[in-house]
Amino acid sequence: MTTDSQELAAQAAPGGVARAVLRRATTASLATSMAEGADGSPDWPYASLVLSATDHAGRPLLLLSDLAVHTRALKADNRAALLFDATAGLEDPLTGARATVLGRVEAIEDDTLLARFVARHPGAAGYAGFGDFKLYRMMPERAHLVAGFGRISWIEAAALLFDTTKHSALAEAEAGIVEHMNADHCDALEAYAAGLLSLGRGA
Repeated sequence: MTTDSQELAAQAAPGGVARAVLRRATTASLATSMAEGADGSPDWPYASLVLSATDHAGRPLLLLSDLAVHTRALKADNRAALLFDATAGLEDPLTGARATVLGRVEAIEDDTLLARFVARHPGAAGYAGFGDFKLYRMMPERAHLVAGFGRISWIEAAALLFDTTKHSALAEAEAGIVEHMNADHCDALEAYAAGLLSLGRGA
């Protein structure tokens, strides 16, 4: 039986594999650079675990607290790296796919994207409205994909992201479409899962 990670690695284009890793992930490791003197520390790399989602183009979304060390670091230097890991469940994790995305992280105000994040992480609804929490988006510049031994690629942003310029209306209607399908077309969704994802009925 193949795992999700092995199925990802079987896809041909490195950009497509990396994008799939990002879109399927629910968490990422966020690496920032702590400003000298922050929390009594010199200028050191700092890594933390964060919840993740993506916008419609595949750019990472994060919901961060102003009180967190990584958020203070980003305000001083918004360059960051996000490691997305799709190796769970493999006997040898190094045979699975993982992608590190390099880019700049900025706070954004977008109710549609915040709702998209909360839909991905329902538990975040309890604090998404707190004054110290803000939605952030990474603007990728490059990604580094390791899709197993010997399958290593640098990917430019254009190859990593979807071009959504012609699909803004669909993106705006996303929440309503999802609600409608979940409410009225459960049988169709089950058929999609069975046919497109090779899952048996009732799985």
